[in-house]
Amino acid sequence: MIPKLDKLILKSFIGPFIATFFIAVFAIVMQHFWKYIDEMVGKGIDFFTLLKMIGIVSISIGVLFALPISVLLASLMTFGNLSESMELVAIKSSGISLLRFMRPLLILVLFICGLAFLFNNYIIPKANLKFYTMLSDVRVSKPAFDLKEGEFYTGIGNYAIQVQQKDDKTNLLKKIVIYENSNNSYQDNFIIADSGRMEISKDKRTLDFTLYNGERVQERGKTMDQHTEFIRLQFKTYKKTFDISDLQMKNTNDTLNKDFYKALNLTQLNTNIDSLQKVRSNFVTKVKPNLKQSLLFLTYLKDTTWEDTPHEKFGKNVQSINDILPDSAKQNIASSIAEKCNAVKNQIDIDLFEYNSKGDSLKYHNMEWHRKFTFSVICLVMFLIGAPMGAIVRKGGLGTPLLIAIIFFVVYFIFQSIGEKSASSARFTPLLGLWLPIFILAPIGLFLVYLARKDSQLFSIDYYFKAANKVLGLIKRKDRNMLKDN
Repeated sequence: MIPKLDKLILKSFIGPFIATFFIAVFAIVMQHFWKYIDEMVGKGIDFFTLLKMIGIVSISIGVLFALPISVLLASLMTFGNLSESMELVAIKSSGISLLRFMRPLLILVLFICGLAFLFNNYIIPKANLKFYTMLSDVRVSKPAFDLKEGEFYTGIGNYAIQVQQKDDKTNLLKKIVIYENSNNSYQDNFIIADSGRMEISKDKRTLDFTLYNGERVQERGKTMDQHTEFIRLQFKTYKKTFDISDLQMKNTNDTLNKDFYKALNLTQLNTNIDSLQKVRSNFVTKVKPNLKQSLLFLTYLKDTTWEDTPHEKFGKNVQSINDILPDSAKQNIASSIAEKCNAVKNQIDIDLFEYNSKGDSLKYHNMEWHRKFTFSVICLVMFLIGAPMGAIVRKGGLGTPLLIAIIFFVVYFIFQSIGEKSASSARFTPLLGLWLPIFILAPIGLFLVYLARKDSQLFSIDYYFKAANKVLGLIKRKDRNMLKDN
């Protein structure tokens, strides 16, 4: 049986937690989704696909940021309401400590942290994989077919289509020009019509133009010479079909992005990190034989040097290799040396690029590995801040708790951004960069718990008024004593 006191605190917490969680998810998703709106406008994305992308962002991004702020705000509201209604004072006066009162919520938050870890390890990687696959399909897809009056539309192959006037009621197009420039010919072909109608097939793969009262001009020939065939055809009704299947968004297989570090769970990250570490550790062993093949003198470095070679063999005045080379061979040898050095430099650049790319990949894999844990731990840290802060502030409702929650979440977001950017630029290790906001906020939370246990009046205005009056009283008393002495 759950004690009534525990039921009271759990009921007071769950309601605000659920409400703030969904509000935070909505706000975060809209803010994040807005970054990609320019890439989606005009692509003809259907409502179901758009809704699917919003749902995936809600899972991959919304939950990631909404859980910490909802735990913080809900704990602030819960303890603030109980303190403002003097229920927390009554509970303490009955001999129940603050830590005992926090225990059911602490257990619930630990359970939320466990669910957050499982969610981040198994659900979010799949959501990231699906989202980035769909986003890449949207980015490479062409703009949707949309004819505007007086403008050329060039989204269909080698065609440019212009319509001077559109009648939305009768669906009639007037003054139509269809211009075609073939890649296999220097000649231009075009169609001019007084009017026409346009119809897209049900599968949206073809576009049919029925044109009235016009002419088609066509020039045949493969080169820019005078021997070309010129054809001019007048018509009353002419039908032109365009293939618009390329305008549809492709559905790329998710397996193409399966090795993306944000789409991996903890086990897969460990496997990739181990492989990348082995590749980097074996880099010198791999590159050294290639250099020895290009620079054969490296094989003799341990055996002899120029200083160890008897100069008497070539003459006592020999100071460099130029002294023993004939003039006719110096230019050829210098050119050969320059070519060999350039080849070695290019090979070193290629190897160095591979080494750095593996290092960057290893760095991002390590960052994602730490993110699996920091996402869960920050929920606990936010509870350690919110619960005692609510008890200290003694303000319920939504106003004051929301203001405090925003302040702490902004602090968390700032240090998280600083830590991740520093880890990405290798100024911090992945451990320090990803855990930086926790290293800063966790001591603050523990200190607030200590203050709440001592019934601190840190945020009480009356406390500061009384303290100020005491200081003023001491100053006035000191002034009176000085006057008496004088």
